[in-house]
Amino acid sequence: MLPEENPRPPEHINNPPGNPLLEFCQLLAGISVMLVAFVAVTALAASYLAPYIPYRWEPTAFHDLETPEEFQSAQTELQALVDELAVAMSVPAKMHVQVHLIDGEPNAFASLGGQILVTAAALQGLTSENGLAMVLAHEIAHLKRRHPIAGVGRGVVISVVLNAVFGASASGSAAALIGQTGGRLTEFSFSRSMERRADRDALAAVVARYGHSRGAYEFFQNMLGKRAEASWQLMFSTHPMTEQRIAAIRAQEELNRGRDLVPLSAAISALVNSDSGHGPVLE
Repeated sequence: MLPEENPRPPEHINNPPGNPLLEFCQLLAGISVMLVAFVAVTALAASYLAPYIPYRWEPTAFHDLETPEEFQSAQTELQALVDELAVAMSVPAKMHVQVHLIDGEPNAFASLGGQILVTAAALQGLTSENGLAMVLAHEIAHLKRRHPIAGVGRGVVISVVLNAVFGASASGSAAALIGQTGGRLTEFSFSRSMERRADRDALAAVVARYGHSRGAYEFFQNMLGKRAEASWQLMFSTHPMTEQRIAAIRAQEELNRGRDLVPLSAAISALVNSDSGHGPVLE
């Protein structure tokens, strides 16, 4: 026998119990985690694949950079030291390393096409050629390992992925910001790895050239004295903590007692006697 009337459906059958806002947040969190992971993995893949790009394809944006007249003598001596270090570090012959001494805020960094830029202010505080060689060898190591092109490749891939997912007009949206965060965290971790590797290569080059590592930490000691660092900064820094870098270099100090330091040349010494009041940056 059929019921006289259809059964009454339970209340809220199309509105299950729960908090819609909480469910939305869970969904957004899940999408965000997947996006961050995707961008991170893609960026790392680009970093590893970019160095296989033929070196001759790298642009040399700073090749024709004009050196101030007062820096020309010092730059000539810097280039001579760079040439010697490049040979000692077995830099490929096709990779001609060229150093540019320029004016500006304290900085030293390696760029595409075998270019190294060093500001005169970055050299202030150095007292030996040993410390200078460590700075230059660090940048040469970046070039030899193709770190600049890896960094460019990572940035390009992250930009392409974000534009493909969100569109160029959405680059400032909250979702795009989440994706950019994933790429940025990858950049932090990988850049610290690059810096540590360049430090090790540079220290090995200094020891091979001078027979010891005394004075190699001079640049970092000067940087630490001008710019205090807190341990929490490591999470947001592309570089290892300066104290850690000094400790890694000074680990060999017990083997270097009584070793002499090589003085700076006259032309370079003229640039390092004054204090700019800024903390140098080594990239």
